Amino acid sequence: MLLRKAFLILTVTFIYFGVLSSEPTKDPKSYQEIRVFLNEIEDKLISYESILRNDSSDNALHLKSEIYSLLNHNQKAVETIGNIEDVDRLTIEEKRILFLWYFYNNNFHQCINLIYELNESEKYRNFSSYYLKALSKKINYKETSKFLYTDYDKPLTSAQNLDKYLYSKKTGSKETFTFQNNDSINEKFTSYIIDTANYQYADYHSYIIENNETWNITNSKNVVHAVNRLIKIISNEGKDINSTLVINYNALSQKVKINQINIYKPDGSIFKVPVDSYTSIHSPWYGDYSSEKEMRITIPQLELNAVLFLDYEIETNNYDELSFPGFNILLNTEIPINKQSYQVKLAKNNKAKIRYSSGIKFTENISLGDTLFRWELNNTFPAKIEDYVDNFHRYKFIEISLIPSWDKLHESLVVGYLENNLTLDPKMKTLVDSLTKRSDSPKEKVKELYYWVNENINFIALEYGKGSIIPRSAQNTFYDGFGDCKDQTILFIAFLKHLGINAYPALLNISSREIVDTTFSSFNFNHCIAYVELQDTSFFLDPVKNNNSFDYLFPSNQNRLAFTIKPKHYNFKKTPLISSKQNLEKREITIDINKDNKIFVSKRLKNKGIMGIIYKNFFEQIEKSDVQEVVEYDLYQFCPGAELTGYNVSFNQKDKPFDMSETFEVNNWLQNINNTLYIFKVPTLFFSFDETSSKERIYPIYYQTTALKEYEINISYPESYDVLFMATNESVSNKYVDFSYHVKKTGSKIFINIKYNRKTDLVPTNDYVEVKEIHDMILNKIEEQFVFNIKRKID
Repeated sequence: MLLRKAFLILTVTFIYFGVLSSEPTKDPKSYQEIRVFLNEIEDKLISYESILRNDSSDNALHLKSEIYSLLNHNQKAVETIGNIEDVDRLTIEEKRILFLWYFYNNNFHQCINLIYELNESEKYRNFSSYYLKALSKKINYKETSKFLYTDYDKPLTSAQNLDKYLYSKKTGSKETFTFQNNDSINEKFTSYIIDTANYQYADYHSYIIENNETWNITNSKNVVHAVNRLIKIISNEGKDINSTLVINYNALSQKVKINQINIYKPDGSIFKVPVDSYTSIHSPWYGDYSSEKEMRITIPQLELNAVLFLDYEIETNNYDELSFPGFNILLNTEIPINKQSYQVKLAKNNKAKIRYSSGIKFTENISLGDTLFRWELNNTFPAKIEDYVDNFHRYKFIEISLIPSWDKLHESLVVGYLENNLTLDPKMKTLVDSLTKRSDSPKEKVKELYYWVNENINFIALEYGKGSIIPRSAQNTFYDGFGDCKDQTILFIAFLKHLGINAYPALLNISSREIVDTTFSSFNFNHCIAYVELQDTSFFLDPVKNNNSFDYLFPSNQNRLAFTIKPKHYNFKKTPLISSKQNLEKREITIDINKDNKIFVSKRLKNKGIMGIIYKNFFEQIEKSDVQEVVEYDLYQFCPGAELTGYNVSFNQKDKPFDMSETFEVNNWLQNINNTLYIFKVPTLFFSFDETSSKERIYPIYYQTTALKEYEINISYPESYDVLFMATNESVSNKYVDFSYHVKKTGSKIFINIKYNRKTDLVPTNDYVEVKEIHDMILNKIEEQFVFNIKRKID
């Protein structure tokens, strides 16, 4: 490896010095001379590329990628880098090339990953902050969480794709393994290796043989979380998934100690994972502005039927109720767990609140003032994954809270939220007065300030120290031009306070239907919005930028219990569930069929609420030159063969719905079934109900919002056409859904009105069959077609 690296350095040096030392020998003076000089360099690079063109070794690929980059052939550079087998040896310059390529092609997840690596380079450390700012301008930074959350635990590189070996021995119906006599493996461990759990969990890629975790909470405000885990690998997928261990921790208050990581191989040998396999990086969920980090441990030499043994500790020092308010344990993972146990040891004079799911063996022991809580659970299969489900119902859990009461939490938060951070300086006061001087009512003033914060403060989370819980001052957020949800909310509240308008921070849990239990005091919140009180009304607002209109609360904030912080007290207030008419998707479609069976269509789409936000955010992020391509792609999905003839997209009006209109032509849209009979299906008519696709469900259906869909369709056809069949009227209604399909024929015109109204965000499991039947009926109804008989003239 060292020889390869030395060869690479020498070759690159040769090329660069060879180019730069070529004629002309004198330095260019005029623009013309500089141009000639640059052309000569370019010619040299092209000649070197031709020499290397047929060489596919990694050394040659490294050189060619650099040449293509210098020639500004970025796509070719990226393709060349992609062919390098040893991707862990990419140069920092190649990573910069990849970053820029991903950046301009909107692959922001890869951009985020590469930023961390560029930041490690002294050469590009200053650039990494610039790149991060460029990303925040290119995209709505809040939205990065969507792609980071789903993939953040995947390796940044393919360092795990090292040589791996496959071993398997079978004797009778059991797989047996032997270990060297000098290895200290007790009988209990060996029995797990050869037990029949392999067959019990045969449908999974791996399973946890045993998981033991302990939290020791001391009087010195320290917590040691010890983890001891055995994982059995029973498929090739299991090898890949377990090839990286990720341990999350806070770099300011926690440290990670790896006691031992071993791989017990089927041939009896033991591989001890070396220390140089450990790497700490900023957690991609939070970014460089966070003290949240990940210890990533590469696990080489994982094999089929091997056992991975993990033994590590996370120590938290000098915590308080805000920096370490407690913790949650999910007892269901994506793989089965043969046996698991959890212990929480509280030193004398410490107190904790606990709650946990049913079906768990629980014991509590008190000795010399110390309290020991213990939970045990065996043969735990993964939670069945269903769409549209709340996490609270899906997983078994244990929750430990070190917050003694809601009053104590309020006391800890009120200073940081309402006392120290709401001061405005003269410049800020002048801005507030200027923005609201033409507003006639307090609500209009609130609206003006809401849109200013929404449009002028970028979302970037700063999670150092108590930054994950306590906001920065309004002045810091104002002058920095960025902040997270609580920072922006505090700035907004400070603006309103200057006008004498009462507004307060409200803490929510916006995870997938996490339920806040008001009888169990804990810091189970992950978002902050504002609660505004006017003389005649009160309402919630989320100033974080997401193209929300003033009168619409973002879906993840709806129907949640909010911990509202006031100066003297707190209270829980329920955020509203927005009515379905505010989540309107309306389509007006006019179809003209001429005598040659060619059709001309005009369609107008108006989206309010959640779909309006989705469309606005999407069209705001793409380049203007790409809009037509997007419209055409959307059209072809529902009407193959259509030719777009015109379109208009309006999405940047604050309180207006997303509005898109298009016109298109379709040849031979009518399907001929004999000489005179033709079948016609309305183009761009589409309904989809993934939530009711399964025959039955275990859990209730949780939607984020209500929904209202309307179609108004006018069809004109030649007088020489007779309608032999058309869809019949249909109407159905229950407490969850209203649906109506009305069709009317007048002369040579057909008028269709379709309305679907989902009135709720919850469908209990007991009512699933009834709701499924309605949605299945709707899908069948939408597929009904019209049959025309075309009259033929007799010569």
